[in-house]
Amino acid sequence: MPYTFLFKKIAAAFVLPLGFSLVLLLIGLSLLFFRRRQRAAKVFIFAGILALVLPSLGPVANMLVQPLEKQYPPLDLSGTRADFVAVLGGGISEEGPDKAAAALNRASFIRLAEGVRAHRSIPGSRLILSGGSGFSRVSDSEVMAETAIRMGVSRKDIILESKSADTEDQARLVKPIVGKGRIVLVTSAVHMPRAMALFRKAGMEPVPAPVDYLQNNSRGPRRYLPHAFWLAKSEAALNEYLGMAWSTLRGRI
Repeated sequence: MPYTFLFKKIAAAFVLPLGFSLVLLLIGLSLLFFRRRQRAAKVFIFAGILALVLPSLGPVANMLVQPLEKQYPPLDLSGTRADFVAVLGGGISEEGPDKAAAALNRASFIRLAEGVRAHRSIPGSRLILSGGSGFSRVSDSEVMAETAIRMGVSRKDIILESKSADTEDQARLVKPIVGKGRIVLVTSAVHMPRAMALFRKAGMEPVPAPVDYLQNNSRGPRRYLPHAFWLAKSEAALNEYLGMAWSTLRGRI
């Protein structure tokens, strides 16, 4: 596994709200043992609580998600023409002792379902399933392929890209498959801006097909109460902002 990929995963764990808030709280709690550091301890503890609570509120989560998701509307497949439909894997969950127990997580399944729909709607297209194994024993693309076949997609219409570790790798490795062909790109709406930027940098001009929108416009009181539901959305958005910043610093987009 590339060290860069491992570094990004570890760094993100401490920069995203949950990990960041825990770091602040641990610093604050440790300072409580020093009599002359009581004020600093209270500041760190208060900051740690805010870092966890604010992203767990509906308005904050929506504020973070909206700028990403509004960039590309859902694709109207009527009249769309393409040679390939590329689905970017969003992860799997392994339950049990062997590869056969692996299943797509929520994001991957939604992306795949839209990819299969697009493939069936576009005559002559082939389905590219992209995603490596990461920390798992089986790649995202392999599990997506098995699921797509169960959905009725012919194995001969499926192309696997199973070596990528991240979106940058996916763009680089999908490019030789696509060549000069026209491609529809399927991924989560919150991830689409970064994916489009990286695929364009790799020399492609995909037709975006975003799915799995996270913004929730419900007006009930629940949106003003801290909840893991909102925290997950905030972390997904912040992960994209961090990913774009990292790619920009490295000149990849």
